[in-house]
Amino acid sequence: RPPTLPPSPLKAMACSDDALPDDATQSLAEDLVHYQEHYRDMFSELTVLWTSPCKTKASFRLVSRQASRRTVEVNLSEDTCFRVDRDSQEGDTSLRGRQFESFEQLLSALDGADAFGSRLCDLVSQQLQEQLSLDDLQSRLRRRDDEEED
Repeated sequence: RPPTLPPSPLKAMACSDDALPDDATQSLAEDLVHYQEHYRDMFSELTVLWTSPCKTKASFRLVSRQASRRTVEVNLSEDTCFRVDRDSQEGDTSLRGRQFESFEQLLSALDGADAFGSRLCDLVSQQLQEQLSLDDLQSRLRRRDDEEED
């Protein structure tokens, strides 16, 4: 399935489960699980390194699907979003120290916008093709059932 957008991260607040508002239905740790499940075709590996006790901060390692297997370590928090702390790629193209507002922006920077966009379009096309095939099958079954009733 193509990725679906997770809820936006919560704004910065104290690191206490009691500090979370009643409508805060998803912690950052749960967001990482969501990314692992729903974005798995967009990267080679996503490993959670740690989460804070109140689950408002987390760190993870992300490995590219590209042949380079570029690896970044990212801190995720409600006040800084996605901050790259380590990047296996050095030099001008290193993402170290950069911050991203969304997981999609991070993925795009990791592999390049063209690779990310192509992969996303391929996944959406695949899902549409599967849905069209399913719709066609359901339509044929309905027609067959209608013919049998007559």
